[in-house]
Amino acid sequence: MAMSDNTKDIFRVLQEDNGDGLTAPQIADKLGSTTKSVTASVNALVKKGFAERKEGSITDDEGNEKAIKFIYITDEGAAVDIDSLD
Repeated sequence: MAMSDNTKDIFRVLQEDNGDGLTAPQIADKLGSTTKSVTASVNALVKKGFAERKEGSITDDEGNEKAIKFIYITDEGAAVDIDSLD
């Protein structure tokens, strides 16, 4: 199963997340990447069943609640040895 280096990097971040969930901008910050690039790779991981998005919310500095999508690794994704992909 071929996977780009960028997607593998994102996959590793999600596996190391311990189930807390991350947003695309948080993943981009960790990798020094763009949110657009992260979103494209996450879409591929979701399609393969390795990750999922869940609705959540955060409260901004002004006390306003904002809907947001968190990205989580699935059980199937957690079981994958990323280095064996290719």
